[in-house]
Amino acid sequence: MPQGDAAVETAWGGSGTGALLAQRYLLLDNRILPELASPGTMACEVQDSQSASRGLFARVCLPGIIPRKDLLVVLRAHRDAQIMRPVEWGVVAWPPLRRDAFCIVFERPSGGPLTASGATTFPPMAVTDLTSRVLAPAARSLAHLAQRGITHRAIRPDNVFMSGEDASHVIIGECVTAPPAMGQGAAFETIESAMTPPLGRGPGNFTDDLYALGVTVLALALGRIPLAGMSVDDIIAAKLARGSFIALLAGERVPFGLREVLRGLLADNAKERWGISEIEQWLGGAMNKSTHDNPETRMDRPFTFRGKEQWGFRQLAHEFGKDWQAASAAILDEQFGKWTSRGLRDADLGEDVAKLIKSARIEAAGNPAADPRLVSQFCAILDRDGPIRYKGVVAMPHGLGPLLAAAMRDGARDDVNHICELIAKGVAMDWLSWRAEGDTSDLSVALRPFKNIQQLLRHAGPGYGAERCLYELNPQLPCQSKGVEPYYVDAVEDLLPALNSVVERTGGLPSVFDRHFAAFIASRVKRNLDRDFAAMEEARGDAVLAKLGMLKLFAGLQADHGPANLPHLCAFLATDLEKAADRFASRSLRAEVRRRVLAVADSGDLAALYNAFTDRALTQKDDTGRRAALQQFVAARRQIAVLQNTDFKDSARSAAWRLASFLAGAAALLSAAMVVAT
Repeated sequence: MPQGDAAVETAWGGSGTGALLAQRYLLLDNRILPELASPGTMACEVQDSQSASRGLFARVCLPGIIPRKDLLVVLRAHRDAQIMRPVEWGVVAWPPLRRDAFCIVFERPSGGPLTASGATTFPPMAVTDLTSRVLAPAARSLAHLAQRGITHRAIRPDNVFMSGEDASHVIIGECVTAPPAMGQGAAFETIESAMTPPLGRGPGNFTDDLYALGVTVLALALGRIPLAGMSVDDIIAAKLARGSFIALLAGERVPFGLREVLRGLLADNAKERWGISEIEQWLGGAMNKSTHDNPETRMDRPFTFRGKEQWGFRQLAHEFGKDWQAASAAILDEQFGKWTSRGLRDADLGEDVAKLIKSARIEAAGNPAADPRLVSQFCAILDRDGPIRYKGVVAMPHGLGPLLAAAMRDGARDDVNHICELIAKGVAMDWLSWRAEGDTSDLSVALRPFKNIQQLLRHAGPGYGAERCLYELNPQLPCQSKGVEPYYVDAVEDLLPALNSVVERTGGLPSVFDRHFAAFIASRVKRNLDRDFAAMEEARGDAVLAKLGMLKLFAGLQADHGPANLPHLCAFLATDLEKAADRFASRSLRAEVRRRVLAVADSGDLAALYNAFTDRALTQKDDTGRRAALQQFVAARRQIAVLQNTDFKDSARSAAWRLASFLAGAAALLSAAMVVAT
């Protein structure tokens, strides 16, 4: 939906001639540029109405892809780094998708990427060109980003572009159209990041970018993508067994002059990995301290898990993450305790592990069920740098958001429940605390969002639960309610305009108030909506009351966030809630309410419509009339009861007989008197 200066100028389901962004940039859907697409996007040519000769292109995010919108403003203004900067962004009605989509316009590089997307072999670059045109500018650019707290997480050969009239230098491709590291192959990621599914890797840190830069330099020097064709598990196993530097070379000789810098950038221990100062010194000709390959320590004896021999802690933790139930049983095996004790060089940690195993065995004696938290704890011990592993969920803490979004989108209810469970049970916070190493200031900041979500997961009503967790973990995620499709609603001020457009386009409104709708609103507004949601929940059996509650909520949103006029939505709700007038007992007041509703139906003012249905003065007048009528009714019932009473009937009958006897006697006397007179 329209937002700020990036307003949508075309209606959904356009003519196929493109979409206009910010009243200036025309995205041409008939000029798709597959060579400029990135994972999770479509690319197309863009025309600038204010500069016809300007070379631009756009990437349109596919449904389900969460862009890094929080970086856009900073990157557009950032001139120090040689990086593909965003020019404009916003939501457009994209004809190829037949729905709204988020898009970002970029300056088009004068040259193409260093390698084609998906290519595994290519002509190698000369070492001198590689260091001066790729390594040096890329390292400095990444350092500039790091100074602003930004990690790139998309450094690879097909995301580095030739630039300049004579292609004399390169620029790093963009990093904002998809979650961090989503498009990175396992070879370009550190061991711990490669162990994590692409959507769950999170933003990482500066050293992760430098590692990817090292792999990129190696690939361009060799003329091939390292370890291409190998599975992710085989790549991880190779890096663990031989260290990244040796594994990525795969038996080839290091290109002359690059050994030292590649060893530094590809160090598996992040504390030993080179930073920008070491790179600058190396570029200047200085010699730096040498780093050593960091293969995983190989145990004297293997531990067999699921029929396969494991020789190292990190590899075993990786396997534990795939089958937590089997891992739970393995931890209780006496051989596991002996095996870990031989490999742990930290005496205090070894003692803690022994106590943990003993406690687990005691608990298992009374409750033999598999313990997922125990497995998660041991995985953290075996692989200190590795991701969270819990009931098959593998993710870095700040990668849980995109992972949860994908699980919800795909209907993977078990994964959804497990992600929420690991937050609710404090597993994510345990992971962060384990790695804090006494840095309490950073730890408190890192823990805060998970503590907040932990509280929200304790409630199950509308606005809470897994859906609320989803929007809290993904502040940039648009509302996932089916009621707002096909519109892209990522801000609360876009919600009512989207519903207004749904009514205008379809003539009606589906049942929009689902759990996604409630959670999205609750996560995006500042005021507490518990009472509103509770009232609607209580009125679930009464469709009219529930709809009135929804109208009240909408009226509050309109007052706080606009827009001032919602004609289609207002008119539809006026008709849809026509039966709400029947709540009034007085026939004349029902007519008055309908008259008032009709008067405001086309005003677009939801507060006025709500007041027409719930006017306090009319409600009080109706209540007064209702009570008076009830009193009259009660009095009449009492009178009827008296008249129908048996004693009253007998008394009335006796009185009637006495009156009849009197009248008969009087008539007889009168007749006798008349006879005597004659």
